[in-house]
Amino acid sequence: MQRGQCHPAAAVSKNLLAKGLFSLMENKPFTEITIVELCDVAQVSRRTFYRHFDQLDQVLAYQPGDIINKFIAVMKEQKAQPYEAILEAYFAFWRIHAAILALLNQNNLTYVIFTPYLTSLEELPWLFPPHHADYSDQEDYFCTLAYHSGGLWS
Repeated sequence: MQRGQCHPAAAVSKNLLAKGLFSLMENKPFTEITIVELCDVAQVSRRTFYRHFDQLDQVLAYQPGDIINKFIAVMKEQKAQPYEAILEAYFAFWRIHAAILALLNQNNLTYVIFTPYLTSLEELPWLFPPHHADYSDQEDYFCTLAYHSGGLWS
């Protein structure tokens, strides 16, 4: 099987490694974690690690990538809702993932999730009022996007 293929066993291994990494980060800075240590905690071989990832940074980005995909799906379900309901769903979603966000923040790694979060917002323009605005000017749109996304994220 080649790298990147979606076999159920591959997903299990990747999830074990991601959960193991965040578990280790609860007691140790990310920069001090080794691949050997991660494999021990995740109970997978180093060979399995290298079958899916080249370095720890890739494991670090794996779970946040999945979180962002779930975020997009949840927010798309809210599209027709009143803005108050959209915001409630937004904050409820991120409250569920608060522990991971805190670990990333403690390790100065919030970019791992914030960068794909910003990219995802292009698919979710209804998150940002005013809904009636004409964003034909790309610069104006991205300025508004940055302003509102920073406010919501913070």
